[in-house]
Amino acid sequence: MQNSQIVFYVLLAIVLGLLPAIIGKIKGYSFLAWWFLGSAFFIIAFPLAIFISSDYKKCPFCQEKVKKSATACRFCQRELGLK
Repeated sequence: MQNSQIVFYVLLAIVLGLLPAIIGKIKGYSFLAWWFLGSAFFIIAFPLAIFISSDYKKCPFCQEKVKKSATACRFCQRELGLK
């Protein structure tokens, strides 16, 4: 394998790793962890990132992300209804 092919595959892995990283970040997880996982194991990380559930919900008052189990928003301090 030539050096140019190795560079191409490394760059491809870096770029493909961005897809699960962006999806993971939107769902409230670490961008860097998902990027690393996606770069190393894209075929596993991409579907996992799509189907994994988010641990966060938006506060209906201030629209900030809070954990689903939270009873009060940590930003606006308002009580959240249990759903």
